Amino acid sequence: MLIAQLLEQTERAEKQLERIRHRLLGIHQRLDSTENRLSKIRNQLVTIDRRLTNIQKGCS
Repeated sequence: MLIAQLLEQTERAEKQLERIRHRLLGIHQRLDSTENRLSKIRNQLVTIDRRLTNIQKGCS
């Protein structure tokens, strides 16, 4: 009886771990996507900053 309970608990724990792994994978993918978007925004801001600097140099 004890062995059967341990096997059942182990099976439940394995299922929980699989659900957690699946959720973590989804979180990881969203973080990657967010990181890519932030990188693009940063590059755009750098470009804008350079353009503004060039405009300021032209006005002085």
